[in-house]
Amino acid sequence: MLAPAQDIPHLTGLRAVAALMVLLLHLDQIHGNVLSHYFAPVSQGFLGVDIFFVLSGYILSHVYLKMFSRISIRDYGLFLWRRLARIYPVHIAVLVALFVMVAVRGLLNTNFWIVADLPRQIALMQAWTHSLTWNVPAWSISAEWAAYVFFPLFVVIFLRRAPLWPGVALMGGLLAIFQLTYLNEHGLASAFMGWPAFLRVMSEFSIGVLGYRISRSFEPSWKFDVVACLSFVAIFIAPLPLAKFLAVSVFIPAVATSQTFVRRALSSNPAVALGVVSYSVYMTHFPLLKLIQNFNYRFGLEKTSTLVAPMLTISWAVVAILLATATYWVIEKPARDWCRRSERGLFARRLRGADPLT
Repeated sequence: MLAPAQDIPHLTGLRAVAALMVLLLHLDQIHGNVLSHYFAPVSQGFLGVDIFFVLSGYILSHVYLKMFSRISIRDYGLFLWRRLARIYPVHIAVLVALFVMVAVRGLLNTNFWIVADLPRQIALMQAWTHSLTWNVPAWSISAEWAAYVFFPLFVVIFLRRAPLWPGVALMGGLLAIFQLTYLNEHGLASAFMGWPAFLRVMSEFSIGVLGYRISRSFEPSWKFDVVACLSFVAIFIAPLPLAKFLAVSVFIPAVATSQTFVRRALSSNPAVALGVVSYSVYMTHFPLLKLIQNFNYRFGLEKTSTLVAPMLTISWAVVAILLATATYWVIEKPARDWCRRSERGLFARRLRGADPLT
């Protein structure tokens, strides 16, 4: 069976993979898309967001199943407080930094920097607007916040009911609606606003929760290492978005129940270290992209050779990771620790279970 919630480092390492996919995609886009021509995980790096969504449903089920064995208003409130403590401090810090950067340059109310959109950004409602502004990748945490709000419902449908079919029917229904109403015509990469974003996060979050329930029936085995590798490849070569969904739905529980080379690789110190700061990587890389674009323009690097461009992409990726590491230790971890310490004053009874990973 799976290890306790405090001890699944290979899933933390998997977060590093998803974060690198998104980071390298965006860096490669401003350096001529050279890496994208050769590496599918870069050209389809947007799928890192989908891995995050499924992984979030899986890990939250693992961490909070015991707590939601009996749902109370107090525990639900504390669950949301801990999720807010996880995502909100860095979100606000990056938003403030962007505002200062833009205001200093006199660019308010141009391009992405619409002042009237700030209240929606602060309220984590930016995914439900007509356009993306400010820290554009933060649309996904807005969408994921909606999944957090509905998480007790996922627990009741997927984890607490004896038969499996209600959960399967719900997940299948969400995927069918998403496929028929949006994916057939627009594809997956553009599903980041309004109801397409809602269907995307809800269907993938449900896949993660259902995958957790199914995987609890299996012991870790080397066979799941093979399944994890094959499904990871299938994510990128599958011709249809729905097939990519299904590949991700197999990939996450297969990684969780792997035993040999996949588990060891994702549990390595570099993978876990990057996984720990992966949220900061994701949240801080967009402001850095804007600075990089200005830097490249000033020094004539916006158009470079196919040999230099990948070197620039990798070099800036290292800078992005260093920036994220600093953000984690200066903002993310201290703010989360403060929020956890404040629980005693805000809630009379402590939540059962820990939240070490998500």
